[in-house]
Amino acid sequence: MTHIRPTKQYMDDAAFDPLKLDRRIKGVVLRLKEAGFETFASCQGGPHHAYNRPFVSIKLDHSEANKVREFLKDNRLKNVEVFLRNSKYSDGFEGEYVKIVGFSLRDLD
Repeated sequence: MTHIRPTKQYMDDAAFDPLKLDRRIKGVVLRLKEAGFETFASCQGGPHHAYNRPFVSIKLDHSEANKVREFLKDNRLKNVEVFLRNSKYSDGFEGEYVKIVGFSLRDLD
């Protein structure tokens, strides 16, 4: 499995370009952004992708993780795992974030 690190593109909201998102995950990333979440990495998963399952990483303090869980429930995204992470990356991102993994791609279309 290839490890992906968030890139400056996803971290700097001014540089965010929805055209560079994986087609099948674009909908959920845009919904998260519209809801006020700051996403910084995502992948639709599957063959020829870094992960087998889709994921989105959200810059968010762990104490606010329930906001993500509420969003998932409100948007009927099922079978999603919510992971709390804390990492430092060489490109400047450092801190807590929430990674949501495993939602059905059918939910994203």
